[in-house]
Amino acid sequence: MRRELLEEIGVTPQHWQLAAKFRSEGPPGASATFHVYIVDRWHGVPRLVDDEHTSLRWFTAAEIECETELALPQLSKILANLASQGSKD
Repeated sequence: MRRELLEEIGVTPQHWQLAAKFRSEGPPGASATFHVYIVDRWHGVPRLVDDEHTSLRWFTAAEIECETELALPQLSKILANLASQGSKD
C-alpha cells in the first residue's frame, strides 16, 4: 500500500487501518481480492503523479452513492458507509 500510494498520488501513509476486504465476482481466474484502508495521516500532498489517471478528487458520501460507474458496487457501498460514519463525528 505504501508503494502504491507514493507511486499513484505522491503521498506516504503514516497511519492507517484495514476497513474492509472483499472479493470481486469475475470470470474464473479473473476475480480479485480488494483491501480497503482508512488512511488518516500521510506525508505529502495528494496529486496526480503520472498520466495514468485523469483526475483526483474527494467525494462526499452522497456523491459516492451516485457514482456507480467509478467503482465496483461493493466498494461504493463500503466507501459510502465509511463516509457517512465520518460525517457523524
